[in-house]
Amino acid sequence: MHKMRGYDCPPLSNIYDLVSVIAGGSITAAKCLLLGISDVVINWCGGWHHAKRFQAQGFCYVNDIVLAIEKLRLKFNRILYIDLDVHHGSGGIDDIGTMSGYGYKCNFPLHAFYTDKTLDFAFGKVFPLICSSFRPDAIVMQCGADALAYDPHGGASLTENSYKSCLTKVLEEQKPTILLGGGK
Repeated sequence: MHKMRGYDCPPLSNIYDLVSVIAGGSITAAKCLLLGISDVVINWCGGWHHAKRFQAQGFCYVNDIVLAIEKLRLKFNRILYIDLDVHHGSGGIDDIGTMSGYGYKCNFPLHAFYTDKTLDFAFGKVFPLICSSFRPDAIVMQCGADALAYDPHGGASLTENSYKSCLTKVLEEQKPTILLGGGK
């Protein structure tokens, strides 16, 4: 059997069940917001942001975030996606979107081993500006725990205080919100 070098998503015997639970949880979270059942919904097993349409990638077998956002678009026109994962979805500081999404993407890459102070400063400056100019109808936030200090796959030095600070700012917007785990 040929071993693929660097492939980080090995085949799993229960892949269909795994993908169904992960994606189903995030789609159900979106449905709860659509139906007005809740204002904030959490799927800590969700947040698998590296998967592509036809390819597992980055320890992610399904991009449940995209599926949830597509479901939210049935009711909400402007959906803000926030990715706190140390291995964020994509982009550098100059990547601000393409085609009809040009100007609607904001990345602020941080140096290795960034701390609570760094994230609090950056998020505290950028998030209010984004909200005031984009005016989201709903928010989806991937709270990738791999930015926590001592995570073997991370490279940051955060504590739960940074996540709490960012989450508090997001919830203060009082928008329908999905919170996802992540951190693969």
